[in-house]
Amino acid sequence: MSEKLLIALTKMLRKPINGAEAQTEQLHGGTLGDVKLLTGTAQTAGGETLSFRHTVIGGDDSVTPRRRAGSLRKN
Repeated sequence: MSEKLLIALTKMLRKPINGAEAQTEQLHGGTLGDVKLLTGTAQTAGGETLSFRHTVIGGDDSVTPRRRAGSLRKN
C-alpha cells in the first residue's frame, strides 16, 4: 500500500492507519477531466476497520483528504 495513501487516510479518518485495501473506478468527469472513485477499508492502529470513499480529480494518483458528508462509514 502506498505511503501517501496511508498518510492521507490518517488525516481523512483522523485516526492512525496501519494498512488499507483500496480499489479505483474510472468515472466520467466531463469538464473536470480524469475523475476516479477510490473506495476501500482501512485498519487503524487500534484494530478498528473503517470504510472510506473518496473522489480523486486529476491526472496524478495523489490523494488529498477532504471530508464530505456521508463519505465515511464505520463498520
